[in-house]
Amino acid sequence: FITFAKADIKSLQQAFLNGELATIRMLGHKMQSSARQLGATRFADICVSLEKQQDPDAMLRVHPSIGQLEKLLTQIAQQLQLNG
Repeated sequence: FITFAKADIKSLQQAFLNGELATIRMLGHKMQSSARQLGATRFADICVSLEKQQDPDAMLRVHPSIGQLEKLLTQIAQQLQLNG
C-alpha cells in the first residue's frame, strides 16, 4: 500500500500542477479503495473528497488535501512498522 500510495501522491501532485482535475478524481477513487481495505479511513475519506471534486473552484481545495494525504501516509507507514 505504502509504495503505491507514494507513487499515486506524486501523480496527484503532478496532476495538480497540470490542472488535470479528471486525473485527480481518478486517483482519488483508486486510492480510497486501497486505503479502506487497509482500514485507513481518514486517508480514504480525503481520497473520496478528491474524487468528488467537480466545480471550477475544485483546484483550490485539492492542494491542501494532497498535503493531508502525505502526512497521513507517513503516519500509516510508521504505524505499520510498529505493528509489523
